[in-house]
Amino acid sequence: MVFATRIETDAVDYRYAHLDGLDVVMTPVSLPVAVETACLRAARELGLDFTGIDLKETPDGEYFCFEINPCPGFTYYDRHTGQQISTALANLLNGTVWTPASHEIRHNIG
Repeated sequence: MVFATRIETDAVDYRYAHLDGLDVVMTPVSLPVAVETACLRAARELGLDFTGIDLKETPDGEYFCFEINPCPGFTYYDRHTGQQISTALANLLNGTVWTPASHEIRHNIG
């Protein structure tokens, strides 16, 4: 499962935008299929079941990866977007899969 968030701000680092009186807009988005597939493949090749991947999208729609973080600060995104990453992680650790569209939980068979 992939949770993607578009972050828009004039700040150099969105995490500290408030210190300069700047706004941050965080919006849940869907990545292009090729980008999502590349992110999932990178995580799998690194042996990471849960990771944060920092991407930059250019004005031309090209994506660049800055880092793959094995210990991402996911609660920040939960609080600002309501994406329920914490719920998905808890279910992963519990051996279940959570599907946000239907809010149904099914047991992992793999």
